[in-house]
Amino acid sequence: MRWRFLRLDWSYAIGELFIVTIGVLIALAINEWNNTRLEHAEEVSILERLLSDIQSDLTGYRLGLDILGRKEESLQRVRSALAAPQSMPGDPTQFLKDVISGANYGWNQHRARRVTFDELLGSGKLGLVRSADIRMAIGDYYESERGAAGRIDERETAYPYLSYQLVPREDESELDAGLGQSQIEALVAGIVESPLREHVTAEINFARFVQARFTERESACSALVNSLRIHLDATR
Repeated sequence: MRWRFLRLDWSYAIGELFIVTIGVLIALAINEWNNTRLEHAEEVSILERLLSDIQSDLTGYRLGLDILGRKEESLQRVRSALAAPQSMPGDPTQFLKDVISGANYGWNQHRARRVTFDELLGSGKLGLVRSADIRMAIGDYYESERGAAGRIDERETAYPYLSYQLVPREDESELDAGLGQSQIEALVAGIVESPLREHVTAEINFARFVQARFTERESACSALVNSLRIHLDATR
């Protein structure tokens, strides 16, 4: 009798252990599934935020290239006017506007939006992006942007700062509309006698250098935007 009683107890214990084990495994599987689901949702959110930042960069570089094209055209006219033998340009008002336009993007050029990327690096969450290729492409994009920005900063000239001192503005890029003709002529005369002419060619070269870097950045931006879109479509 006692042997049968113990045998029944062992059978019951094994059954209970089996049920508990299955329950634990199911709970672990559910927890893993839930964690995977949450990580997947966070990965999508991360990619969407990065895509938004880089799309904004793409818009900024394209706008910058348009501004830089007009900047160089204005600087060419300024150089021609200052090289002319007459003391006063044919259109003094346009000359002052060209001096101002020539200073555009002479400082504070467009920079990539790094808030999301830097936050992901600081928190270690960049690793939630499962594709190693995408992670590498994102890192390369921001690293090359930092290098390009540093090279641009090294080549800034004194032209924008001198023009800022010499020409009254309504804001950063507009000539003061309240200037009278005599004031305009006096300003032009001051520019003709100022050191500004010594920096026009350097600023033209600077504009061309920034254009080349922005063209590279636009291409890198566009390629990364396409890659992120494809990866997001596959991830969602």
